[in-house]
Amino acid sequence: MLPGLVLQGSHHICFLDLMLPGLVLQGSHHICFLDLMLPGLVLQGSHHICFLDLMLPGLVLQGSHHVCFLDLMLPGLV
Repeated sequence: MLPGLVLQGSHHICFLDLMLPGLVLQGSHHICFLDLMLPGLVLQGSHHICFLDLMLPGLVLQGSHHVCFLDLMLPGLV
């Protein structure tokens, strides 16, 4: 568990299997696989997201995003 994790800059994330409440991604990110719970996730900037299999209550997407596949629950998606 990484509560309050903030990633700033450029990141290539290949696999996440965890709980990240309050995660904030700022900058440019290439995310290949997410299997996790991310309440309050905020994506700011440019993101390439290849696969999401997760629950994201309160997800906020800001900026430019390439989302290839979503298999998830997104209550409150903005």
